[in-house]
Amino acid sequence: MASPTGDSRRYLVIGRQAALDVVPATMVPYAFFDSVTVNRHYEKDIPEFKRNNRWQRTAGKTKTKYIEITAVGRMDSTQVGWALSSLAGPPTGAAVTGWLFEFGQSQQQPVSATNSMYLTLQWGEGLATTWQAVNCVGSKFAMRYAANGVWEVTMTFLGTDQTQIAQIDTAYVPPDDESPFEPYQTVFSIGGVPFHVADFDLTIDNKREPLFGSPLALPAPGAAHGLVPIRFTEGSIQATYSLTGFFEDATEYASGQPYWDAERDAIEVWNIEARDADTDLGGSVHPGFLIDMTRMFGTTPDLDRSQPNVFQKVSGEAFWDPAAGAAGTGAILTLVNAQASYAGS
Repeated sequence: MASPTGDSRRYLVIGRQAALDVVPATMVPYAFFDSVTVNRHYEKDIPEFKRNNRWQRTAGKTKTKYIEITAVGRMDSTQVGWALSSLAGPPTGAAVTGWLFEFGQSQQQPVSATNSMYLTLQWGEGLATTWQAVNCVGSKFAMRYAANGVWEVTMTFLGTDQTQIAQIDTAYVPPDDESPFEPYQTVFSIGGVPFHVADFDLTIDNKREPLFGSPLALPAPGAAHGLVPIRFTEGSIQATYSLTGFFEDATEYASGQPYWDAERDAIEVWNIEARDADTDLGGSVHPGFLIDMTRMFGTTPDLDRSQPNVFQKVSGEAFWDPAAGAAGTGAILTLVNAQASYAGS
């Protein structure tokens, strides 16, 4: 049966590469995405020359180009791990006991199935063909929580270019649990003490930039114009957050809360855990995710008195911790699921 087309056909498929330029054998449809946006970064050269009495523009060519792919979806226990393999780095761990993703890792050489941070992305937009981008790298990862809303993730990737391939059939197989996660399944803790949160967002920016170099061969007749990046550099990495929490009683006024800690330049230890209590992976282990941030530093403490309930609003950064993990990162995301492997293929 032919694949359906039309405006209602939308899909996002992610695969982790085992080598550069090689499309993975295993491509996983992401069941919890809402939208995909593709921005094509083209730099054009349109020179102008003095002819007769006027400066005139008579031609133009593409100098450089690359693409930026942004996917927005919901936080789940399993499938987001394929994207995190590039956004954070190769995970360690195992099924059921947990897969640990430490942000701040770098691509090791040579590229292999176990250390690869390169992805192939495929997406459809209601057309009779599929778009594909190979050798993509994770640029930015954002998580947003609202107590009266949802857990949302935004994932941004950079790639050299996109091509069209034959339309693919997508068989969505969501994790065998209650993903995506809801606010009632989530507990925020500061210094080991649970804390009421109204909304929270965390953005980890790898600050990747395209690196251009001269080609190794002259262009062929009719070839596409413009240089594509040799690779994307790994620049400084920054994790920023904003929080709205309650500020109601003596406990909230005490030290150890975000507002007061930001006033005193105190470092906080944050843990965010979500659990699907109705699914058992065996041995009373439940699917979920855990975010450990060991050095949270508030930069803009404020109190919102515009409503009957006073809220503390704090923005800040998640500092990197040389004592935390092999990557020295202050942000570690653990997925607890039944996924057997996140290796490239």
